[in-house]
Amino acid sequence: MYFSSYSKLYLYEKNIDSEFQSDYLLVHENGKKILHLGLIKSEKGKDLYHCNSFMTTYQNDRDKDAFFRDLTYCYEIRKIVREDKTTKQREVIYQSREAEQREKSGIEKMLAAGEVKADPKLIKAVLRLNAKFGIYHTMDMLTDEDGLIEKCMDKREKALVLDFIALLNKNRHK
Repeated sequence: MYFSSYSKLYLYEKNIDSEFQSDYLLVHENGKKILHLGLIKSEKGKDLYHCNSFMTTYQNDRDKDAFFRDLTYCYEIRKIVREDKTTKQREVIYQSREAEQREKSGIEKMLAAGEVKADPKLIKAVLRLNAKFGIYHTMDMLTDEDGLIEKCMDKREKALVLDFIALLNKNRHK
Protein backbone atom coordinates (compact mmCIF):
# COMPACT_ATOMS: atom_id res chain seq x y z
CA MET A 1 0.00 0.00 0.00
CA TYR A 2 1.33 3.44 -0.91
CA PHE A 3 0.30 6.56 0.98
CA SER A 4 -0.06 9.78 -0.95
CA SER A 5 2.55 12.47 -0.34
CA TYR A 6 -0.09 15.04 0.65
CA SER A 7 -1.35 12.86 3.49
CA LYS A 8 -0.01 12.89 7.06
CA LEU A 9 0.91 9.83 9.11
CA TYR A 10 1.15 9.80 12.89
CA LEU A 11 2.19 6.98 15.20
CA TYR A 12 0.83 6.97 18.75
CA GLU A 13 2.53 4.86 21.39
CA LYS A 14 0.34 3.62 24.24
CA ASN A 15 1.23 4.20 27.85
CA ILE A 16 1.34 1.34 30.36
CA ASP A 17 -1.99 2.24 32.02
CA SER A 18 -3.92 2.43 28.74
CA GLU A 19 -6.76 0.01 28.02
CA PHE A 20 -5.98 0.34 24.31
CA GLN A 21 -5.75 -3.18 22.80
CA SER A 22 -2.86 -2.43 20.42
CA ASP A 23 0.81 -1.59 20.96
CA TYR A 24 0.66 1.37 18.56
CA LEU A 25 -1.95 3.34 16.66
CA LEU A 26 -1.10 4.51 13.14
CA VAL A 27 -3.26 7.46 12.07
CA HIS A 28 -3.40 8.36 8.38
CA GLU A 29 -4.99 11.74 7.66
CA ASN A 30 -5.89 12.39 4.06
CA GLY A 31 -8.10 15.41 3.51
CA LYS A 32 -11.33 14.94 5.46
CA LYS A 33 -10.81 11.20 6.04
CA ILE A 34 -8.85 9.67 8.92
CA LEU A 35 -7.83 6.00 9.00
CA HIS A 36 -6.92 4.51 12.39
CA LEU A 37 -4.86 1.28 12.33
CA GLY A 38 -4.12 -0.59 15.54
CA LEU A 39 -0.72 -2.33 15.42
CA ILE A 40 0.55 -5.17 17.61
CA LYS A 41 4.10 -6.46 17.82
CA SER A 42 4.61 -9.84 16.18
CA GLU A 43 6.05 -12.67 18.25
CA LYS A 44 7.88 -13.96 15.14
CA GLY A 45 9.96 -10.95 14.12
CA LYS A 46 11.94 -8.31 15.97
CA ASP A 47 10.62 -5.22 14.17
CA LEU A 48 7.51 -6.79 12.67
CA TYR A 49 4.02 -5.47 13.45
CA HIS A 50 0.56 -6.62 12.38
CA CYS A 51 -2.65 -4.65 12.05
CA ASN A 52 -5.21 -5.92 14.58
CA SER A 53 -7.90 -3.26 14.06
CA PHE A 54 -8.91 -0.41 11.80
CA MET A 55 -11.51 2.32 11.78
CA THR A 56 -12.34 5.31 9.60
CA THR A 57 -13.47 8.67 10.95
CA TYR A 58 -13.79 12.13 9.45
CA GLN A 59 -12.29 15.52 10.37
CA ASN A 60 -15.70 16.90 11.31
CA ASP A 61 -16.54 14.01 13.72
CA ARG A 62 -16.92 15.28 17.26
CA ASP A 63 -15.06 12.32 18.82
CA LYS A 64 -12.48 11.80 16.09
CA ASP A 65 -9.64 11.82 18.63
CA ALA A 66 -11.33 9.56 21.20
CA PHE A 67 -9.22 6.59 20.07
CA PHE A 68 -5.86 8.24 20.78
CA ARG A 69 -6.77 10.76 23.47
CA ASP A 70 -5.12 8.68 26.24
CA LEU A 71 -2.04 7.69 24.21
CA THR A 72 0.98 9.56 25.51
CA TYR A 73 3.53 9.73 22.69
CA CYS A 74 2.79 10.99 19.19
CA TYR A 75 5.29 10.87 16.32
CA GLU A 76 4.79 12.29 12.85
CA ILE A 77 6.11 9.81 10.32
CA ARG A 78 8.34 11.48 7.73
CA LYS A 79 9.36 8.48 5.65
CA ILE A 80 8.56 4.78 5.28
CA VAL A 81 11.01 2.49 3.48
CA ARG A 82 10.10 -1.06 2.42
CA GLU A 83 12.95 -3.59 2.16
CA ASP A 84 12.79 -6.91 0.32
CA LYS A 85 14.20 -9.50 2.72
CA THR A 86 15.82 -11.66 0.03
CA THR A 87 17.37 -9.01 -2.24
CA LYS A 88 17.83 -6.32 0.46
CA GLN A 89 16.44 -3.89 -2.16
CA ARG A 90 14.84 -0.82 -0.54
CA GLU A 91 12.06 1.42 -1.82
CA VAL A 92 10.46 4.51 -0.28
CA ILE A 93 6.69 4.00 -0.09
CA TYR A 94 5.86 7.17 1.85
CA GLN A 95 7.56 10.51 2.35
CA SER A 96 5.98 13.59 3.89
CA ARG A 97 5.83 16.83 1.93
CA GLU A 98 8.19 18.53 4.41
CA ALA A 99 10.75 15.72 4.13
CA GLU A 100 10.54 15.91 0.32
CA GLN A 101 11.19 19.67 0.38
CA ARG A 102 14.24 19.19 2.63
CA GLU A 103 15.51 16.46 0.31
CA LYS A 104 15.07 18.71 -2.76
CA SER A 105 16.97 21.51 -1.06
CA GLY A 106 19.80 19.14 -0.15
CA ILE A 107 19.99 17.83 -3.71
CA GLU A 108 20.19 21.36 -5.10
CA LYS A 109 23.08 22.20 -2.74
CA MET A 110 24.87 18.93 -3.51
CA LEU A 111 24.59 19.45 -7.28
CA ALA A 112 25.81 23.04 -6.99
CA ALA A 113 28.82 21.90 -4.93
CA GLY A 114 29.56 19.31 -7.63
CA GLU A 115 29.36 22.01 -10.31
CA VAL A 116 26.24 20.54 -11.89
CA LYS A 117 23.33 22.72 -13.05
CA ALA A 118 20.40 21.85 -10.78
CA ASP A 119 17.44 21.99 -13.16
CA PRO A 120 14.02 20.64 -12.07
CA LYS A 121 14.26 17.54 -14.30
CA LEU A 122 17.59 16.52 -12.79
CA ILE A 123 16.37 17.11 -9.24
CA LYS A 124 13.29 15.01 -9.95
CA ALA A 125 15.51 12.26 -11.40
CA VAL A 126 17.65 12.21 -8.22
CA LEU A 127 14.49 12.09 -6.09
CA ARG A 128 13.29 9.09 -8.14
CA LEU A 129 16.63 7.32 -7.66
CA ASN A 130 16.53 7.98 -3.91
CA ALA A 131 12.97 6.67 -3.66
CA LYS A 132 13.58 3.65 -5.90
CA PHE A 133 16.68 2.47 -4.05
CA GLY A 134 15.61 3.68 -0.57
CA ILE A 135 18.77 5.69 0.13
CA TYR A 136 20.04 9.24 -0.20
CA HIS A 137 22.61 9.23 -2.99
CA THR A 138 25.77 11.30 -2.53
CA MET A 139 27.52 13.05 -5.42
CA ASP A 140 30.13 10.27 -5.49
CA MET A 141 27.38 7.66 -5.83
CA LEU A 142 25.61 9.64 -8.55
CA THR A 143 28.74 10.03 -10.65
CA ASP A 144 29.64 6.33 -10.35
CA GLU A 145 27.77 5.17 -13.48
CA ASP A 146 28.87 1.53 -13.15
CA GLY A 147 27.84 1.44 -9.49
CA LEU A 148 24.41 2.83 -10.30
CA ILE A 149 23.86 0.30 -13.10
CA GLU A 150 24.98 -2.56 -10.80
CA LYS A 151 22.12 -1.73 -8.38
CA CYS A 152 19.51 -2.36 -11.07
CA MET A 153 17.39 -5.48 -10.67
CA ASP A 154 15.28 -5.16 -13.82
CA LYS A 155 14.87 -3.24 -17.10
CA ARG A 156 12.76 -0.48 -15.52
CA GLU A 157 15.39 0.33 -12.93
CA LYS A 158 18.10 0.26 -15.59
CA ALA A 159 16.08 2.66 -17.79
CA LEU A 160 15.62 4.98 -14.78
CA VAL A 161 19.36 4.96 -14.11
CA LEU A 162 20.32 5.46 -17.76
CA ASP A 163 17.90 8.40 -18.07
CA PHE A 164 19.43 9.92 -14.95
CA ILE A 165 22.99 9.46 -16.24
CA ALA A 166 22.07 11.21 -19.52
CA LEU A 167 20.53 14.15 -17.61
CA LEU A 168 23.50 14.41 -15.28
CA ASN A 169 26.01 14.47 -18.14
CA LYS A 170 23.92 17.08 -19.96
CA ASN A 171 23.88 19.38 -16.89
CA ARG A 172 27.55 19.19 -15.91
CA HIS A 173 29.31 22.56 -16.10
CA LYS A 174 32.11 22.65 -18.62
